[in-house]
Amino acid sequence: MRTGDLHISFILTSGYAIFIMPMPAARMETFNMDGHAASFRLSYERADLHARYFDDFRLGERFILPPVALTHSLVDSFRLISGETHPLHHDPVWCRENGHPGVLVHGFQVLAVTTAGASPFHAMVENSLLGLVEQSSRFIRPVYAGDTLHPVLQIVELTPNTSTGILVLRSTVHNQRRELVLEGSQRYLLRMRDRLQPDDNQA
Repeated sequence: MRTGDLHISFILTSGYAIFIMPMPAARMETFNMDGHAASFRLSYERADLHARYFDDFRLGERFILPPVALTHSLVDSFRLISGETHPLHHDPVWCRENGHPGVLVHGFQVLAVTTAGASPFHAMVENSLLGLVEQSSRFIRPVYAGDTLHPVLQIVELTPNTSTGILVLRSTVHNQRRELVLEGSQRYLLRMRDRLQPDDNQA
């Protein structure tokens, strides 16, 4: 097992990625959501992204997702999409008057940065994923507009069945001060490799 870097470039418009492509190796840059090009490195502990099945995964494998800078425009976009109307999530004056240093980011928006689809995991399970069957989260510390979040997923449980298996990812999110703000778990149902078929890893 060896560590590699997956380099991804994309363009953001109104806080949303609209184009993704591989790019040559580049230095780590600040991730922003203000309509500019951004680049970052996704570290993963296997250099290959071939299709994998339940029995190809190992306990302890980690998937480091891209950092997300929660700008005010991004927080406002989530509020509009979700229909959230509480001033705690959009009114800075109300927040200051009620003891908060700024606009509080909704917990579901914090949770959203842990989506496994933002990591190499989604490419690995393209042929084997049957579904996300359960998700749970604990919100440890408040997150405010302007914070930058750093999500990580790690395989902590592998439960085989006859032809499928349950893979559990532990999710953690830290802010720019390295404080844990969220922890949780995601349970995925994956197909097992067909033992009667040639190994996809062998050419």
